[in-house]
Amino acid sequence: MGSKRGFIQLSKKVPNGEVNLDPSSKKRKAQGKRALTGTQAHKPMKQIPVQEFPRKFNPLILGFNGKDSTNAAQSKVQASRRQHLKVHPCHQTAEQGSQPEQEKKDLSGCLCYVESQNLTDALEFLLLGLSDDPELQPLIFGLFLSMYLVTVLGTLLIILAVSSDSHLHTPMYFFLCILSVADIGFATTTVPKMILDILTHSRVISYVGCLIQLSFFYFFGCLDSLLLTLMAYDRFVAICYPLHYLVIMNPRLCSFLVLMSFLISLLDSQLHCLMISQLTFCKNVEVPHFFCDPPQLLRLACDNTSTNEILIYFIAAIFGGIPISGILFSYIRIISSILRVPSTGGKYKAFSTCGSHLSAVSLFYGTGFGVYLSSPVSLSPRKDVVASVMYTAVTPMLNPFIYSLRNRDIKKAMQRLLNRTA
Repeated sequence: MGSKRGFIQLSKKVPNGEVNLDPSSKKRKAQGKRALTGTQAHKPMKQIPVQEFPRKFNPLILGFNGKDSTNAAQSKVQASRRQHLKVHPCHQTAEQGSQPEQEKKDLSGCLCYVESQNLTDALEFLLLGLSDDPELQPLIFGLFLSMYLVTVLGTLLIILAVSSDSHLHTPMYFFLCILSVADIGFATTTVPKMILDILTHSRVISYVGCLIQLSFFYFFGCLDSLLLTLMAYDRFVAICYPLHYLVIMNPRLCSFLVLMSFLISLLDSQLHCLMISQLTFCKNVEVPHFFCDPPQLLRLACDNTSTNEILIYFIAAIFGGIPISGILFSYIRIISSILRVPSTGGKYKAFSTCGSHLSAVSLFYGTGFGVYLSSPVSLSPRKDVVASVMYTAVTPMLNPFIYSLRNRDIKKAMQRLLNRTA
């Protein structure tokens, strides 16, 4: 056939898995190599590393080099995988199996090792909730159900009182009505799911359902923050520029500010949803929370989440830092204006209009920052769960009491509304 082509004749496979070459075939192969080096007609073939071949072909290729080289190549492949993958419980389980069948069985439970398969529809999360004690479930059910009903009824009562009284058709109470709607949505995102889980004894949530819950959670949370900023700006204009208040805070500007708040909140929620959707999770993930909390999801991901954590803190600094800066700036100007009022009665009257708003701001930002700043250093996820109840359920429930008990106009409007219905 010519000296330029060498043929390799394989003998039968020996029992130990090695493959021997026939001596005559070795001689022809050596002659073929000398002929190829003598003529530069063909370029040398590119050597492909063993790692680039599919896993099922590795034993055949490695068999030519003997048993020792096979073990060395396999250990090199495993070392490269450990360098590129984050250490995770599912990875540790996979590395403990010594037999190929055991390794395949362990790796089948982790999405990190699934080849070119889209299993997001089949992925589910198990929400562990507040407690695993069956005796505490009725107590938790009654507590969260009562808080949710108080939140919905209180916020609806404020909306009805403001809309039914023409004296309250001002920018401040317009923002208060939108804030009440945001509080209902914020509580509805997490609390009803937990109540349903206790009733049905099923704490499973799908991958898509988790992303939807996360999107609404960030949407209403960011909307609450922006509305509190708008209410602070409203108080700043009312106290510092009282004669120009109605001109500055006209209905067109108020509607535009609310619309921008909705759009910014939507952008914030979609950015967080996009980042979480890029992560890879193992099957049947147990989330130590009563809802899909993003910090907990980052801890349970199979990927390296250092970049995602940096992005989340960067987004929080923008979408949370700017509203807080606006609130601080507004109250610095408000306090400086109040201090210039000569009479003590005038100072108290001016500052009393900001008391309810300051209470709501302190409650919302105090609980929120307390949870998310302590979560990276906290060693007990259960403590984070209990603290999360404050800003997901307690804060929306207390807002109607804060704005009704500390506001005379709301009290009078509610009394008139109750007298009409009676």
